[in-house]
Amino acid sequence: MKTPTPAQRDYAARQVRAKALLASIGTALEAHAKKIAGQPENWAFTGDLSAVEDRLQELLEYFGK
Repeated sequence: MKTPTPAQRDYAARQVRAKALLASIGTALEAHAKKIAGQPENWAFTGDLSAVEDRLQELLEYFGK
């Protein structure tokens, strides 16, 4: 078995951190959804998600999707 290169080890560590960040985003989205439940007429929450959606789309485009 070939020993992983430093680049491969760093990549693997960054994969783990990126997946943890994605999980945190999911948790934050759930918490955000609970906030709008108490203020159903507040469009600011929609604006928040619009900004988040734009950034997530930029990330997908970075990966060529």
